[in-house]
Amino acid sequence: MKKLPKIKYCKIYYDRHGQLRIYVRAGGKTHPDAMVAKVGTSEFDIEKGQKLQQLNQRRSKVKFDDNSLRSLYERYLKSSATEPLGWDGYADSTKRHKRLRLEPVIEEHGHKLYTDMETRHVVEMLDAKKDTPHASDNLRKDLLAMFNWALGRGICPKDFRNPVADTRRSKKVKKQDGEEAGHHTWTKEEFEKFQNCWPVGTMQRLALELLYYTGVRISDAHRLGKHMIQPDGVLKFTIQKGGAPILLPLHPELKRIIDLTPIPKEQDKHLNERNGTYHFMRRIPGTQKFRKQSLKTKDLLEARRRRDA
Repeated sequence: MKKLPKIKYCKIYYDRHGQLRIYVRAGGKTHPDAMVAKVGTSEFDIEKGQKLQQLNQRRSKVKFDDNSLRSLYERYLKSSATEPLGWDGYADSTKRHKRLRLEPVIEEHGHKLYTDMETRHVVEMLDAKKDTPHASDNLRKDLLAMFNWALGRGICPKDFRNPVADTRRSKKVKKQDGEEAGHHTWTKEEFEKFQNCWPVGTMQRLALELLYYTGVRISDAHRLGKHMIQPDGVLKFTIQKGGAPILLPLHPELKRIIDLTPIPKEQDKHLNERNGTYHFMRRIPGTQKFRKQSLKTKDLLEARRRRDA
């Protein structure tokens, strides 16, 4: 291979096929397209200048007006929990979902002035999600909270009116028989049918009774365990959304079902036969966190033998 030439603002090398590759590089960024023109020609200099100009345009930051939607959004993200509807007042999971819904809107309309926003503009954003009414309602709720926060802080002009205030939630779609679409609410007969199908002692029956007697979300119900039952019979746990501690008196029937439901045996868990090590998660005492622990398979088998002896 020939000696590589040295050209300013160019990254030059031979690829695995022996082909000479030249890329324009400046400011720590490399242009994605390789140079086509030959080195030393006028076409090479022209193409190099064009790629340098494109890199400079990519590096230049867009400056947003103080009244732009993006500027308002960035100030909203810095609001404290002490402010009404402040960003830090939400749980981490809520913040994550709000970001996922708001950032596509900011990416598309962030350069526009929020002071010029009208109800018709918000309606167009919501109509784009009309096929997913739940997503449309959540976006409306997030935009409404952001503008209400700005109005409460006095950031908006005095004559500004919340453009989301005059919008309405999506109408619930109805089936041909007149019933509303969505998750079906069980009747008493369906509830009893499930109980008859899954007797006490099964995990399916325990899941149903936990939801019935506690009324918690599914995201909280699957985290409940016997270690949360206090000596006085109170179920103490922390909900995932908001992190509020809950003290719930344990219903006698639910306690009976919990006591009669066996914990899955260790034999049903995964044994890593490749290196003879059994991996499992153990809860850190006094917390809701877990840490990974390992145990040799031979030690586990010996512990089982002593237990069953």
